[in-house]
Amino acid sequence: MELSVTEIVKIIKSETNIIKREKAIAFFFLNLIRELMSLALERVDQELSESMRNQGYQIEKKN
Repeated sequence: MELSVTEIVKIIKSETNIIKREKAIAFFFLNLIRELMSLALERVDQELSESMRNQGYQIEKKN
């Protein structure tokens, strides 16, 4: 969390143009959301795979 705050502060300090600053912050948050969703879906996939294995299914590969 501290890293995110540090990155936001850097963006705010680096951009003097308000529109560019807002775009940079929006881009930062979109990337953060994308990364968080990727990690969450990965965890759900792992839990589902484990659940299926526990039920006796064989999983050869993940796509």
